[in-house]
Amino acid sequence: MDATYWGKEFGVMLFKDAITKENLLKYYVKYESNSIYIKGVNELRDKGFDVMAIVCDGRKG
Repeated sequence: MDATYWGKEFGVMLFKDAITKENLLKYYVKYESNSIYIKGVNELRDKGFDVMAIVCDGRKG
């Protein structure tokens, strides 16, 4: 999961399966926050995915 930005207030946060490379979930965001990441993980679990690990960049926090 990671976010990419175009400008200062528009980004796409993407949750991707590391094995199949399938895009599982995306959010359009103004900024990254732990609460949005938690929301995404919970949504994936609700859809039946078993989240085994999370890879994230060197984001502070």
